[in-house]
Amino acid sequence: MFKKIFFLSFILLAYGCSQSIDAEKLQNLNGYWEISEVVFANGESKTYSVNTLVDFIVIKDMKGTRTKVAPDLSGNFRTNGDTEVFEIIPKDDTFLLSYKKEQNQWEEELKTLETDSFSVKNEDGKIYVYQRFEPINVNP
Repeated sequence: MFKKIFFLSFILLAYGCSQSIDAEKLQNLNGYWEISEVVFANGESKTYSVNTLVDFIVIKDMKGTRTKVAPDLSGNFRTNGDTEVFEIIPKDDTFLLSYKKEQNQWEEELKTLETDSFSVKNEDGKIYVYQRFEPINVNP
């Protein structure tokens, strides 16, 4: 029990003390990403070890698209064509990803961004942690 409380406190502290994100790093968002963890507003978390869907993100000139794709064992990706368009808005020491889709709009705050991981916090206080997608190699 103590270990779990310590671990959750460490995660919340790490995300609460996020460092500023340099605009030049935004290009790191380009590529395939899979969710690795969700940290809920109450401090609980859920880890994802296997994902059937991956996010394909493309950034250009402070605008981006995010498409859900399904990887297959041959190394290809299938999509249902559903793409979310967003704008990157600078705010203080970070950036907001601002989405508008039909009658719905929402924002996510970019909390961390590295070459192999990033995290965003949504309007409900949930933090989504992503890691760069590594395809499964079925060829020995």
